[in-house]
Amino acid sequence: MTAPTRRHLTGWLALLPALAACSSPEPDFYRLAAVPGTVRPAPRLRVELRQVALARYLDRSEIVRGGSSLHLDIRSEERWAEPIGDMVTRVLAENLSQRLPQALVVPERSAMGGDPDTLAEADISRFETNGAEQVVLEGRFQIRRLGGRAAGRNRQVTETVPLDGSGTEALARAMSAALGLFSDRMAEAMAELGALRRSA
Repeated sequence: MTAPTRRHLTGWLALLPALAACSSPEPDFYRLAAVPGTVRPAPRLRVELRQVALARYLDRSEIVRGGSSLHLDIRSEERWAEPIGDMVTRVLAENLSQRLPQALVVPERSAMGGDPDTLAEADISRFETNGAEQVVLEGRFQIRRLGGRAAGRNRQVTETVPLDGSGTEALARAMSAALGLFSDRMAEAMAELGALRRSA
């Protein structure tokens, strides 16, 4: 074998910055967590929580930060540990189960399904930071009783939670808290429907 020439060495050295740029660091992964809320009296409802619908710009593995009304900050090195729609649905079910201990709340895709007497649906149109160091959750939910005396509740909800720090972990905590407040509103509506069933 012949020794590498100066020209060959110069060519390899020129490629090093490009090779370094291609080897991007591993992303950091985050998740949302269930947040305790007010326990409410309700009968033994069997609730099927449908898969939460998210605005398409939120339905991605990267964590979305807002800013101005038109600009989004999306960083490829910060991602959710599972599909965000599945995660929001799962955490919402955990929150509702804690708030309504006598009810059985089962996500739509769970293997523990059965014959529900109540359907719960949620649609989240905004779930991000704003320009005031807050997380904003905007969405709507619908609770429907099934059967001969069907009844329902349909409400628009806006929740705002301040950030307690500047990092992504603080963002995940604030988003978890905002989802907890959204869960409070849903649990309240389910308790109201339960009261209607008792009085019927």
